[in-house]
Amino acid sequence: MRILSTKQLEGSLIAKTSGNGVAVTCIDVIRTTPLDFDLSILSPGRFDTIVFTSANAVKLFFKNEHSKDVIAPLRVYAISGKTNNELRQHGIRIGAIAKGSEELADMIIADKKAKSVLHICGDLRMDTLSAKLKEANVTYTPLVIYHTEMLYPNISDEYEAILFFSPSGIDSYRKNNKLEFKTLYSCIGNTTGAYLSSLIAGAEIIVVDSPEPETMINAIVQHRK
Repeated sequence: MRILSTKQLEGSLIAKTSGNGVAVTCIDVIRTTPLDFDLSILSPGRFDTIVFTSANAVKLFFKNEHSKDVIAPLRVYAISGKTNNELRQHGIRIGAIAKGSEELADMIIADKKAKSVLHICGDLRMDTLSAKLKEANVTYTPLVIYHTEMLYPNISDEYEAILFFSPSGIDSYRKNNKLEFKTLYSCIGNTTGAYLSSLIAGAEIIVVDSPEPETMINAIVQHRK
């Protein structure tokens, strides 16, 4: 069984999951570049809630030595999986964890104390979070800290299954490659899964409870068995 990951995975994971008729190939479909950002936007009292929806955003945000101090008074919301794990590695106490942006927005809205939200993100993002929050009269402000470049690879080999990690990754892939109905897909979270479903309705799409590459690969293998 040939599985394509649309981003590079750790060599140890590839070695662990490959074999017994399974082969994992990694091809990047996007590239991210850090951007300078100003922490002065987090002036005291301006925001009551901060949101992280990607592990990359967490890593880049906490490269600033003062980041932990300025978000200390805020409630922190995050997507489960690597984003959540990365925050915990920085010792951040998380108020709520969701599988996708829509569920995250619902949690924030349910928290009647959330009036002004800062979203740490890249320049390419779905409007699910912002739309739901604005509809509920919750102020939404993005802080863009990285740029996403579409690589648009032309992939000639065929794969029985493909791993997608973001809506932008899906868009980059489908520029020069067709989304085949016969292919089994695994998506990192509900937002990515819902976006893929909107493009190829009725296809087999697995969204795992624990959004980690290893869990995604294992789910594909078990599904095929």
